[in-house]
Amino acid sequence: MPAQSAPPKLTVLLGDYPHTRPLKDGTIQVPGVEFVFPRVVPLYAAFARMVRTLEFDVCEMALATYLQAREAGIPITLLPVAMIGDTHHQSLTRLPGAASLSPRDLVGQRVGVRSYSQTTGLWVRGILREEYDVQASDVTWITTESPHVEQYRNPPNVHRSATSESVRDLLRDGDVAAAVLGPRAIGAQGTGLVPLIEDPRAAGAAWVERHGTVPVNHLVVVRDDVLSSAPESVMALYHALEASIEATAGERDESPAGHVVSTGWSDQLIRSLQIAGRYAREQDVVRSAVDVAQIEKEWRRKSSSSAYESALILTPRLRPSAPTREPAEWTPDLLSKVEWRRRAAAEPFRGVATSDGVRPDLFPLRSTGVDVSEARQAAEGYLSSLTEKELLVGGLPMDDVTWRHWANGARYFLRHGLLLEDLDGPKRQAALEVMRASLSEAGYRQVLDMMRLNRTVGELRGEEDLLNEWLYWFSLYGEPELGRPWGWQLDGHHVNVNCVFVGDQMTLTPTFLGAEPVTASAGKFVGTTVFRREEAVAQELFDSLTAGQRGKAVIADKLPDEVFVGAFRDNFELDYQGLPLGDLTPSQKIIAAELLGLYVGRASDGHARFRMEEVLAHEGDTHFAWAGQGGPDGVFYYRLHSPVILIEFEHMAGVMFANDVPSRNHIHTVVRTPNGNDYGIDLLRRHHERFHQPPNGTRSGSAA
Repeated sequence: MPAQSAPPKLTVLLGDYPHTRPLKDGTIQVPGVEFVFPRVVPLYAAFARMVRTLEFDVCEMALATYLQAREAGIPITLLPVAMIGDTHHQSLTRLPGAASLSPRDLVGQRVGVRSYSQTTGLWVRGILREEYDVQASDVTWITTESPHVEQYRNPPNVHRSATSESVRDLLRDGDVAAAVLGPRAIGAQGTGLVPLIEDPRAAGAAWVERHGTVPVNHLVVVRDDVLSSAPESVMALYHALEASIEATAGERDESPAGHVVSTGWSDQLIRSLQIAGRYAREQDVVRSAVDVAQIEKEWRRKSSSSAYESALILTPRLRPSAPTREPAEWTPDLLSKVEWRRRAAAEPFRGVATSDGVRPDLFPLRSTGVDVSEARQAAEGYLSSLTEKELLVGGLPMDDVTWRHWANGARYFLRHGLLLEDLDGPKRQAALEVMRASLSEAGYRQVLDMMRLNRTVGELRGEEDLLNEWLYWFSLYGEPELGRPWGWQLDGHHVNVNCVFVGDQMTLTPTFLGAEPVTASAGKFVGTTVFRREEAVAQELFDSLTAGQRGKAVIADKLPDEVFVGAFRDNFELDYQGLPLGDLTPSQKIIAAELLGLYVGRASDGHARFRMEEVLAHEGDTHFAWAGQGGPDGVFYYRLHSPVILIEFEHMAGVMFANDVPSRNHIHTVVRTPNGNDYGIDLLRRHHERFHQPPNGTRSGSAA
């Protein structure tokens, strides 16, 4: 019998954090790969060893060290993992007796920092420049260590201390006026010191609000030769680390440091890299501009170049490809399907409701106080970029029936608007800016990730021309420049978003988002993953229920064939089922509110807050229904249903891939506004009644 080969082994240097514990202690296992976790104290000493000798296969690394290493041509690649970070206003410290010292007083002073290229120092200098007009060159920086990257040379206003071995000693000995310590310095390594910036936590929160991200300090890198020779092992580590971070989400608080820990190319990570790159260039930490888009491309290219064979766990279904664009020939079968959809959309709109009928007066016209000018200006900019011919196709009347023609399937039936794939770069970006201005950061990123996973399907099936990230139709309705109601729709495979503005009120339903697969384990967008929180929080809520509560919540053992209120079901009748949220304990209600917030939070922040108030006002009328199995590997369906919101989530069987039973690799979700306000129709009706004569000749099937 031939000897079995030893499993691949990776030497992985990571810090000891709650979110690395499940990976390091073996709670999360990766069959077929052996990990060795050396320990280096202090952790930052490993960064120099990595960039100078490539001692480890995979290594946690300070952001600034990575930027310098990349510029120096050191053969490492960044994994999209934010290990630690925080705000840094509290990192600039002084002695208690120096109360009169302010940040602006540092001009001409000596300030201690472990190394000029220390990431915390990078963030602090950025704060000093942006908020206090103190340039990096205005200060003499006294260091106690050399740069990690040997090729780097400090600017002339940086000097190595000849006497002190620690930054704390520099400050306590009076050699410097202030010192940069880690963000957790006060009360720990900086005992006896105080923040130089007044109310640093509030100032840090304001920085986060202003920049839309939390400063990242440590990332993870992999040696290029390891990524090239063992991509499967590296991807296995990446997903194990992702699972470890997800498994410990409950151990992180709501502080910036808790929010920053994440995986994937999120807006938060990208923005943090962009800002840090700009700071680094301004401060001569690097000599050339940092191209974050190129960094992301390098990871996607290198990590997917030879990972396909092991990544193809999904077996494509062997069947004729469906037409995803307008077919050259409309067969009788296609025409009959189109006709059914036209009839369904032409039915007079009532809205999803219970068997008791539509409940009136739930959606009054009122001011939200949310500034919608950015979205309106983005819409105006998009329309102004189009040719007259494009306007005829992509700019539609507010009452056009095509609002109701969206469909989540890949097949082309009633698509309308302009295909993003056909638009040139600036026009496509203008369409995306309308979406970005209407959605939250998380909502916008989620939509983009669903679109990207559509390319993953195409790559796995060898059909990128039929399934890709730009095969989506964008329509803009109404006349935003006139201050009248307007909206937009994105329509395509697994992504259907309808957004309507009436004054400063916004309706973001129907919204259908789905994915198959839910994680890109290879390809252009490797590492992209969706629905983790929607899945995990619902599981947490179900697991928290008592036997009596489950008796009410569980409505079936078997999953339904499909969500109930998907495409062409605008008038579906669905009664309340399941457990009223009023029957939950206070702690369970917190979990339920978090689950609701994942869907409501797709809207821009102001509108999400307004909508959440509306939803929670009906908490007592909201029901949580469940079908399927519990447990970490169970597949399930759940529904949250109230007079003002209806959410469905379901694990599906394969459509593009050959798994005939539901799995966690194919998910459908849909959000509706019951009782007549999908597409903002109830708000539009009230708007017309108040400000206009009732429109004559509006088609019965129109959305407005």
